[in-house]
Amino acid sequence: MSRRPRIPALPLDDLKDWLAAQPDIARRNWTVSAIDGFCTALIVGPERTGAEAWLRVIFAPSLPTTPMGLGAVQAVLQHHDAISHMLRLDRGRRWTPLYMQTDDGTVLAQPWAAGFMFAVKRWPDT
Repeated sequence: MSRRPRIPALPLDDLKDWLAAQPDIARRNWTVSAIDGFCTALIVGPERTGAEAWLRVIFAPSLPTTPMGLGAVQAVLQHHDAISHMLRLDRGRRWTPLYMQTDDGTVLAQPWAAGFMFAVKRWPDT
C-alpha cells in the first residue's frame, strides 16, 4: 500500500488569500492575525485542546479536502507549532503577535485580540 504524499503548508501570504476566498471562513472573520491570536490563547492556556477540535472551529463545519485547503490546514498547524516553540523555548523573547496593518502602516490589533478571546471564551475551562 502506498502512502499519500504530505501536502505542503501554504505560505502565510497564500493562507491569507485562501482564507479571504472562503465565504464561510471570511464571514466569521478568520484571518491570519485572528488565527495567530487564537493559537496563542490555546498554547498559553492551562490545558491542551486537541488539534482536531480547534481546527474545526476555524475551518467549520468540516476540514477542507482540496489540496489548497489541506495546505491551509497544514499552514495553521505549522504556525501553531511555531508559536508554541517560540513561547516555550525562547520564553517569548522573539515572539511577536501577527497584527494586521493598513496600507498606510496603521496596526490593527483587534483581529488578533478577537481570535485570542474567542479561544478563551470557547474553552473557559482551559
